Amino acid sequence: MNVFKKNDKTIGTHNEIMHEDKYKIVVPLMYADKKKTTFIGLKLKNRPEVIGRITDVLADANVNVLNGIHSVSEDRRFSYWIFIADLSNAKLTTEEIMRRIRSMDDVISLDHGIRWFNNLGLPSFSTELTLMGEKVVIWRGLWATFFFRSILDEFKEGGEAFIYHVGRRAGHMAAKWWLTRTSICDVKRLLKLALEIWRALGWIKNYDVPVLCIGPPKFLVILYGLYTCEPFRGSGDRPRGHLARGMLTGYLEEILGVSLSSSERKCIARGDPFCEMFVCSEDY
Repeated sequence: MNVFKKNDKTIGTHNEIMHEDKYKIVVPLMYADKKKTTFIGLKLKNRPEVIGRITDVLADANVNVLNGIHSVSEDRRFSYWIFIADLSNAKLTTEEIMRRIRSMDDVISLDHGIRWFNNLGLPSFSTELTLMGEKVVIWRGLWATFFFRSILDEFKEGGEAFIYHVGRRAGHMAAKWWLTRTSICDVKRLLKLALEIWRALGWIKNYDVPVLCIGPPKFLVILYGLYTCEPFRGSGDRPRGHLARGMLTGYLEEILGVSLSSSERKCIARGDPFCEMFVCSEDY
């Protein structure tokens, strides 16, 4: 269980999923297989059963739908569906399949195609990813590993301080964003909001907050599977969660209006089972 405590009293709980991802989202922007496949992008009128009618066409043509994502526009007028289609055993030509889909009244636009780079296939049309109404970009975990490792290898302790202070500034900005866009003012709920978003985005697998005290400020935050540390699991004697520690510190500083200090007491990079962040008042 995740447990929030204030002055050693439990003030909230929620279920914990530690060792597996119950739902796995595969973003359909790359495909590594030389089957007869193509990416299909659809903009549709947001009406009931429109996707069902499209899948009927695909099923009749013996087309297998692979990875895909469906979303709805913010005004709910349109829906978007991007997926990878396996045409290996299709009974119709690709052109005929696309013609039948385009002919539907609820289909506004359709693009399809795949560009191969050796065994890596990419969509032939442009896409944009959004989260909470704003554009986002994706980093593979391996790319993040190279980025943080290069900073730490090049600048040693100076690199650790740089990553921490960048995270701290980002934490201040994140707190300002949430304070102006939500009616939440309770520290416990704001901290939980940030950690739940981290979990939803895949930054962590889960978290615990065994200590949460407002006066004087004292927070103990446990992070399971922190993405900046996972690639370094058990590889050394120094913690690697500088970005997350900085973000937590800046986030809580902005909410509370006080200066805080922090330390990473445990880290999976040092062989611990989780990363443990301790944030407190500077004179604690």
